Amino acid sequence: MILEKTAKYQHNPAMPSRSFVITRRNIFRDQRQRHAVVKRMLSQEPIGQHRHEFTEIAVILSGSGIHVTGEVRHEVSSGDVLVLDSRRTHGYEQTRNLNLANIIIRSDALSRIRRGLDKRAGFHALFRLESVSWRRSEYTRRLHLSPVELEQIQEWISRLEEETSPGSRGGRVLEDAYLTLILDALARKFERSVIPESRTDGRLHLDARLGRLLAWVEKNLERPLSVGELARQAKMSERTFHRLFRLALGMSPMAYVIQARIAKATARLSQMETGESITALASVCGFDDSNYFSRCFRQHTGMTPREYQKRLRKKAGDNFVIESMTRPHSSDSGR
Repeated sequence: MILEKTAKYQHNPAMPSRSFVITRRNIFRDQRQRHAVVKRMLSQEPIGQHRHEFTEIAVILSGSGIHVTGEVRHEVSSGDVLVLDSRRTHGYEQTRNLNLANIIIRSDALSRIRRGLDKRAGFHALFRLESVSWRRSEYTRRLHLSPVELEQIQEWISRLEEETSPGSRGGRVLEDAYLTLILDALARKFERSVIPESRTDGRLHLDARLGRLLAWVEKNLERPLSVGELARQAKMSERTFHRLFRLALGMSPMAYVIQARIAKATARLSQMETGESITALASVCGFDDSNYFSRCFRQHTGMTPREYQKRLRKKAGDNFVIESMTRPHSSDSGR
């Protein structure tokens, strides 16, 4: 696989003190483009701190350097993995033959794919909490892959790259499959290696507890949940739990529960038959009042559950027509 030179959005090293933003339009120029893009960087040059309008997973393939995020500076080398969301600024210094693969994921695509991973504590701890932890100056941990694990991740990255490359006629099923394999492998690694070590690290122990709690919430969305019960699951007082939860996720515990329930509802709507009851959907997602469910759904999506479902069906029909028109016919292949 040929590595690319530093991409066009490389920061000008003559302006190291100014942070900048890499927008989604810089990467996903066509709104109908794939859900993810792989950018391989050969001999990454020092780059000033910047942030993205998307989620990026940086896998260090070889070489070394200093990764900078906020006031935190730590060494990176082959096998290190950095998860960067739109909240986190970062950059590189003192790079030495630093080669890496950046997996760039559209935020809406990540939200959809992660629905199958939300019951894994490591997914929450790594993809929702670790980047927030970097705000603390004492943070020095990172996810590190063994040579065998790195080889497997590189294989999946190559497959993902093939499915998302320009001109690829592959469907999004394989694209999402390889992306899910990568996310799940990293979440499992985080559970096995980082979370157990948190017993001796109070800060990381908090991330581990919240990660387990979020996974527990996803498994119990259909039943009544209260702040008191969530605090007990996290083994904290209600006051401390509410404060730390808001610090970590930027919202209250119950706001998160409602958001998770609406996410579950949107996933189920894409699979529901038109005549199925909204009341039944509300109940299975933890709402005992269908009117309240509809109000919450509109607040989060801007439309009613039925309007959302109709939009999904129309979009699916449009995509089918486009793919049918662009797919080569068997009669053409023999000419």
